Amino acid sequence: MGQVVLDTATNLNSGLKITDSQSGFRAYAGYVKSVFQFKENGMVVDSEMLAEAVAAGLRV
Repeated sequence: MGQVVLDTATNLNSGLKITDSQSGFRAYAGYVKSVFQFKENGMVVDSEMLAEAVAAGLRV
């Protein structure tokens, strides 16, 4: 149930429609590293990364 809540919150915040938003499995090209500011700590970083990627126009 917790995963559904986290996916819903992440999708609402980022405009995405994805499942398993907290998997941590990510691959980004090195040239996009400046997109990520990492203002949060802990597991919230997964959601923050997705929101920042979308805001920067990256394909998710």
